[in-house]
Amino acid sequence: MSDKSFVFFKTKSTESFELVEAPYAIVDEAGAESRPYAVVDRRHARQESVDEDVKLVRLPSFAPLSPDEFASYFDVDGRVVMETKLRESIFHGGCDGAIRRKVWSFIFGVHPMLSTDSEREVLDIENHYKYHALKMRCLCYVNEGGNTEEDVMSLKLPPPTNQSQFSDSTLENHANLAKIFAGNQEVDLCPGDWMKVINKDIPRTDTEHPYFKNQDSNFAEKMKNILITFGFYHPTIGYVQGMNDILTRFMVVMETEVEAYWSFTRYMERVERDFDANGMVEKLDLVRQLLKDLEPNLYSHLCDCSVEDLVFCHRWLLVSFKREFDYEESIRYFEMVHSQHLELDSLTAIHAQDEQLRLEVLRGEGSSPPTNPSLVDTKYTFEVFVCVAVIMLKRHQFLACKDAAEVFHIACNIRGTLVLQKVHAKAFALFFKYCRKSVSQQFVKVERPNIIDAMSKLFKTKLF
Repeated sequence: MSDKSFVFFKTKSTESFELVEAPYAIVDEAGAESRPYAVVDRRHARQESVDEDVKLVRLPSFAPLSPDEFASYFDVDGRVVMETKLRESIFHGGCDGAIRRKVWSFIFGVHPMLSTDSEREVLDIENHYKYHALKMRCLCYVNEGGNTEEDVMSLKLPPPTNQSQFSDSTLENHANLAKIFAGNQEVDLCPGDWMKVINKDIPRTDTEHPYFKNQDSNFAEKMKNILITFGFYHPTIGYVQGMNDILTRFMVVMETEVEAYWSFTRYMERVERDFDANGMVEKLDLVRQLLKDLEPNLYSHLCDCSVEDLVFCHRWLLVSFKREFDYEESIRYFEMVHSQHLELDSLTAIHAQDEQLRLEVLRGEGSSPPTNPSLVDTKYTFEVFVCVAVIMLKRHQFLACKDAAEVFHIACNIRGTLVLQKVHAKAFALFFKYCRKSVSQQFVKVERPNIIDAMSKLFKTKLF
């Protein structure tokens, strides 16, 4: 080892010093490679080339869902008859861009999985008229103050395009039903404050993306229409910064303003609490608890840096790592994490717990099975595992921080350094690690009786 280079790192305790070969090579003048050695704290250091958590799970192939595979999930009438498989395929790599629009209409709830082709045609007509009725009632109130039933029923709604298979009377009936629907919705009668924020946020949203550079797309007007309409009919939340970043994904993927509105609305209704101050505090607390459970040394160091609340994860959770991944990868991540395939109340998680329970019983000499049937906290959504995975993948950088400012600098400057496949694999592994650990921690060690002694007492005589 005398020809090796050495790098020494200052550690808190000399007892934990360890000499390891560095994961990079040095090339000398003759062209020969050698690997330097480093003295590191083995409590904190891991070679980046080896991830022990990932090694413990069998990872499915990481590839986007193809059009042919997607088509195989439907029956002859257009129903998705393999929903679990569809969600699993999306979870492990997203989907091909050619089918993304249709895939999103299913996973974000615009189209029911069991709807037929013909039923979706009718639903699209209903959604078209409902959106325009909602929007026009909203704009009528905002601009003119009109909000009576007569005002709503007098609205002239634009007809849908390319729907020649429906008669004029059928379309008129859908339009009238949509007006009644819009007139019955609860509204925010004081939208002024959050509307001002929308007007400030729109001009600075995704200014570099080609879609939003195209002046012919009228993206600013469409975005304003969707955000104001959503806020007007969701008075408990209105508009919160970050919604604009979420909406742009739907505007890029979905072809029309109507489709973007309904997919965005269905998504927001699912995650609405995350945009509430108390809801996000709870979500950050889940990240903190999970990191503390799975990586206590790293969590302790972050506490020493005065960031025990992990507030630097706020943006990651709010807009689903939109700024941390490249744009295309952020789209794939968004559809993967919201495929709702892998959650702690899913069959996959339950099977993992059952398997660990079986193993603990088989190998756990002196262990008593848990009596508590609830072994995991189902509030840990997969995105919580992703946050912890990113923190752990940046372990060395965070451990080098001395204060909160340095931690925030790293957390806010990881764009271009994350690889989606690696992050997904780490989060996937942590998910199952948590399942296994939750089961193991429920076992109680007990003293096993000596069989010979027990039999001797039974027969009141010494057998041997």
